[in-house]
Amino acid sequence: LVLPVFVNSALRGEPLVVHDDGEQRRAFLHVADAAEGLLLVMQCRSLQGRPVNLGGSEAVQIGNLARMVVEATKTNAPIVMRSSNAVYGERFAVTHDRVPDTSLLSTMTGWRPLRSTRQTIVDCIEHMRTERVMA
Repeated sequence: LVLPVFVNSALRGEPLVVHDDGEQRRAFLHVADAAEGLLLVMQCRSLQGRPVNLGGSEAVQIGNLARMVVEATKTNAPIVMRSSNAVYGERFAVTHDRVPDTSLLSTMTGWRPLRSTRQTIVDCIEHMRTERVMA
């Protein structure tokens, strides 16, 4: 969810809020790669009934993602750091890395994401601009 939130903020010229030190890592997946992966999971009999991870293969720090979005939108939107405790409360537990192991899907079907995080960002920006999907 952070990618469209960052894109929306950047397109409006509003601050992109990065929590804590921005070093949390996430793997982003283009919707087209997700759809292709899901189709392969449904078609592969040996995966039926098994948990399968589907996700991006590129781990990106959230702070870097914010910078990539500002660069790709060609805006001067500021990036601000905020404490997650200040936003979500002291009981909030930060997950440092959220990068799925997609080796089962890759081994069984040959699937791998074809689009980079940068391409995913560009396509998200284009979609939000053309569809005016901004809150």
